[in-house]
Amino acid sequence: MTDTLPETATETRSLFCAPSTAPDLEPTTIVLFGATGDLARRKLLPGLFHLCVSGLLPQRLRLIGVSSDELSDQEFRERVRLSIAEFGRVKPEGDAWDAFAAATTYTSGSFGPGQTEALRTAVAASMAELGGPRKLFFSAVPPGAFGAIARGLGEAGLTDAARVILEKPFGTDLASARELNAIVHSVLDEQQVFRIDHFLGKEAVQNLLAFRFANGLFEPVWTVISSTTSSSTCRRPCRSGRVAPSTRRPAPCATWSSRTSSRCSPSPPWSRPRRSGRTP
Repeated sequence: MTDTLPETATETRSLFCAPSTAPDLEPTTIVLFGATGDLARRKLLPGLFHLCVSGLLPQRLRLIGVSSDELSDQEFRERVRLSIAEFGRVKPEGDAWDAFAAATTYTSGSFGPGQTEALRTAVAASMAELGGPRKLFFSAVPPGAFGAIARGLGEAGLTDAARVILEKPFGTDLASARELNAIVHSVLDEQQVFRIDHFLGKEAVQNLLAFRFANGLFEPVWTVISSTTSSSTCRRPCRSGRVAPSTRRPAPCATWSSRTSSRCSPSPPWSRPRRSGRTP
């Protein structure tokens, strides 16, 4: 029996977005790699349910979670419900949640070359039930796993009518990014690939320019003349309570640092002697 999202979900669309005049989406199988990870728990699963309630997902949908954790379908659905209840904008209840949960399944085990049978079987069953070949693969995993996933999709023959989303970071440096890009392009066309860094959408990043140029306190001093080092550090607890390690090496957290040239002055402009004839 094919699970169909309720038509009543579109009635609440105006709560979250402007009504869409786009045609109904084709039946789609969504495969979420790293489905039990922190990114999926905090962002992706609540976001997918939000789209469901907003009426912006296909009416005929199957969500397949993939991870190395040994879970049953019911255990995974409970994890999904808890993550939506904690981090989502909409409570997981009513007909929308029942349909979303019924459309959600789970496949355990690693995925890559030589380890594709379990997921290939699950995707084939989903396409047969939905009656359509469209597939979306979301790789919410460390960058070291992107290559194995891409090769596994090619080996399993799952690249037709497929789109692949690669979460940040794409490699650890320029050389590794180029190597990974070559692997991805060996099995996928560029128009099938979408690379995303969700941190670029955060308000703290979007407001950096306003913070820099519109703030009377920082505008005159946040310059190459007055600054020697600028760094940003993010540390957040994971489910175990420990600080979640970064996928970037070697630092244990995501850190960006830029050091100016040796000509920079360590003192702010107002502490230097004023030139003669200069107006205050």
